Amino acid sequence: MKLTHVRVTKYRCIEDSGEVAVEPDVTAFIGRNESGKTAFLEALRRINAADGSRFDITLDYPRTQLGAYRRRHARSPDLVVAARFALDEQETHEVEKRFGRGILRSNTVVVKRDYKSQLIAELPVSEGQIIRQIVSKRQDLDEPARAAALGAESFKQLVAALTPFEKKSAGAQTILQVARQFEHHPLGARIWAEVLQARLPRFISFGDDDVMPGAIALTQLLDPALKNAPGVSTVLALLELAGVEAIELDPHKQTYEDLKAKVENAAAAITDELVAYWSGDKDLEVHIDVANASQNDPDFPRGTPVLRIRIGNRKRRASLPLDERSRGFAWFFSFMVRLCQLGDYPGPLVILLDEPGLSLHAGIQVDFLRFIEDRLGPNHQVLYTTHSPFMLDIKRLERARAVTLHPTRGTTISSDLSVVDQTTLLPLRTAIGSSLAERILPDGRRAALVVRDAAELLWLRHMAIETQRRNRPTLDPSLSIVPLGGVTDLIPYALMTAHPERRLVFLHEGAPAELAPLARLGKSALLSGIGVVPLTSFIADGAPPPLPGQAAPAGATIEDLIEPALWLSLVTEAHKLSPPLSEDELGPDGGLVERTHKGLEGSGETLDRLLVAETAMRRAGSPLPPAMVDRFARLFEAINAHLVPAPS
Repeated sequence: MKLTHVRVTKYRCIEDSGEVAVEPDVTAFIGRNESGKTAFLEALRRINAADGSRFDITLDYPRTQLGAYRRRHARSPDLVVAARFALDEQETHEVEKRFGRGILRSNTVVVKRDYKSQLIAELPVSEGQIIRQIVSKRQDLDEPARAAALGAESFKQLVAALTPFEKKSAGAQTILQVARQFEHHPLGARIWAEVLQARLPRFISFGDDDVMPGAIALTQLLDPALKNAPGVSTVLALLELAGVEAIELDPHKQTYEDLKAKVENAAAAITDELVAYWSGDKDLEVHIDVANASQNDPDFPRGTPVLRIRIGNRKRRASLPLDERSRGFAWFFSFMVRLCQLGDYPGPLVILLDEPGLSLHAGIQVDFLRFIEDRLGPNHQVLYTTHSPFMLDIKRLERARAVTLHPTRGTTISSDLSVVDQTTLLPLRTAIGSSLAERILPDGRRAALVVRDAAELLWLRHMAIETQRRNRPTLDPSLSIVPLGGVTDLIPYALMTAHPERRLVFLHEGAPAELAPLARLGKSALLSGIGVVPLTSFIADGAPPPLPGQAAPAGATIEDLIEPALWLSLVTEAHKLSPPLSEDELGPDGGLVERTHKGLEGSGETLDRLLVAETAMRRAGSPLPPAMVDRFARLFEAINAHLVPAPS
């Protein structure tokens, strides 16, 4: 039985969530604080809470409507949550085996819970189908009685149809006995009670209270009344995961060697799981011991048998109690233990996690998400809320549900992300941005040349081919050219894509003063290795002389390396200018691009740098001014020089 849809009404800040589709494996809910994410999961959990918790109208009913509701609660309790489940083939077969083929109109069942915590199950049952099967098996019905019976679509209608024939037909009498049994006892309720209710998934949650302590008295573990207490249940899960019963750890009932063998087995089992999913330290190992508390133990009376959990490091040969490790580690460890124990649970489970992993580092959050995918998703459904972009898998955007709080309608939940405000979607947008930055380079270790835009990229590709054709220095083919923007865009990109074996080279257009932010952060190990090639150095030395009346530009663009006559020819062809653009039409100040913008103002055209670069590429193989080829060859030499590792 798989959860497919949920609807929550009249619960805390939720007036009506709308029907929310749920994925068959993992569903993520994103939204701002106080938007209703936690309330939604809490209401859903009580469909069939593992701890048996119930609704409380004082705490749970919307406060502004509570007074009016109290007066009708006893006679007409409001529904809180309705969950739709899809039956699997085995469940459908079991129902049909016991009640007849075609008894169900569909393979879905809707389970509801109201404020009296009454469970209501609605099955789309076809009583008419069962009636026709019953009637077809009776050979002792005359035709009028058979025709009347076959016209009934419910057992109530069947009773009314066959009552006139009761004294005339033994077959009618037999069928009426069956029909009267079901007339006032809905068949759907019987199917639910006898077949499906036991298959309803249990809903469990995990929170900060479930983090296991570093030490716990064995008397607590052996007390049945405390088995669901915070912390205790997680320690019991640790023992169960290793196949050890708490009673087996009682030091009064076994030898030390027997006891030691069992706790070492438990420690080894959970160590393997921990190392597989905790990327922060692969040398960790779990130690479990049971010993009586000493006279100086501040936490337990002397002589109390205490189970202690410690986390050690193989290389350092040292260990610490679990509760003295970081909060994030203790949470991850406890969660992993609890959920590993449930991972092979024989019954159906729906696991609800509210803001899991908040105290975890971003990299460990990724590990945690992988743990959910590997160990939980294949066997159980997981629904979780999050603010973190690292807890979202952008390859599976269909899993995301946006939770928003409307000022009058309350909490609403939508899988259509296009209609949700951008603030709500911020974690998702951040996750997508981070992934795009990581994937701009086809190879994570490939060198990158960062340029401003696509026009620069085309000019560099074009001139790399032309210089190579002329046996001049060309651009290193291992470089991936990334059109990213200016220096302010380079810094976050460098931080997000940093790799010890990756080289970044920045081709800087503009004035040298714009490099100041990079210089201020240059002491950072992640930024100090960025090679910067300023185009102004090629303007100052060997560049085409300024046109008449032109001052030398303070900054430069890639176009300033092009001979003016060739540039004007390319602009004319790209924009289909007639008559051609001439030198005396250009503006008086700035670089070649800035002056061309001024020169085109009277024509009604706007300079398209990318179009001009494409025009140059279409002329590939045409003669080029030698001085221009020389400038690009020297530029390529300067860029390639940054790819050679600095001497150690």
